[in-house]
Amino acid sequence: MTYKEKSPESWANDITRILNDVYKNDENRFPVNVKNVALEISKQKFPNDPITLIEGNSFDRFEGMLKPREGKNEWGIFYNNNMPKGRINFTIAHEFGHYLLHRKLLLKGIECDYGAMKDWNSPETKRETDANTFAAYLLMPFDDFRKQTKNKKETIALFKNLSERYGTSLISTILRWIEQTEKRAVIIESIDGYIDWSWSSKNAKNSRIYFSARNPNQDPIELPKESAAYSNSESLEGITQKNIWFNETCVEINIPYEHNNNLTLLIFDDVVEEIEDAVYTDVYDEIMKKHF
Repeated sequence: MTYKEKSPESWANDITRILNDVYKNDENRFPVNVKNVALEISKQKFPNDPITLIEGNSFDRFEGMLKPREGKNEWGIFYNNNMPKGRINFTIAHEFGHYLLHRKLLLKGIECDYGAMKDWNSPETKRETDANTFAAYLLMPFDDFRKQTKNKKETIALFKNLSERYGTSLISTILRWIEQTEKRAVIIESIDGYIDWSWSSKNAKNSRIYFSARNPNQDPIELPKESAAYSNSESLEGITQKNIWFNETCVEINIPYEHNNNLTLLIFDDVVEEIEDAVYTDVYDEIMKKHF
């Protein structure tokens, strides 16, 4: 099987098995030293065009870049070192994903920024989604993630502990939890009282709990006025809300931050009967898999 035929999940799982074997029960297994992994794996798998440089600097145009090194059959990964550490780790893993999956298609390299992710109709979006998927699977493998969250109450303290374990941002960590949970849950980022983007778990989508926040054919979605998010109220342990979100009972966990932004996690009561052929139309669905 050639590298072009492997999915982002397959690449990440293969590398995870190598790391599990090397570290076994070693406490140094996490967070993944993504720089060393990218340098070593690329040298072993592709000695004719490996990654030989991973470097941070202060960049204005992009968060991360994969670029061939001039005059050499080598590649470099560059990242904006003004970002938080968790964001840097994910960005390096994201660019490593581009290297494994797309470098033969991107002979001049690629620059990745947040704005480019929003152009969801472009071919670039699939590449960005694949690179994000690879990064999430590499940094936060499901087997370990499930062990760390089993039978534990969802609080910001839990997600912050997970963020520290995996060296990832709080948002990417919560997104990873939503991807694997059986619960009906939604993560929302809002700005000035309106939903900017959201992401729902599988069972939430199946019971029609989702927001089409980036649908260009509809008006912006305002937060419920009774919600903690609307009032910029902190609720790190979660508060019970009845008939405020989707006319159901849920726990609302909310973190206010600068410029009237809020990160909100909604966890609804146990799964209701699945609605067949539920349609999830948020255009951010694919590209949020997982940019953060």
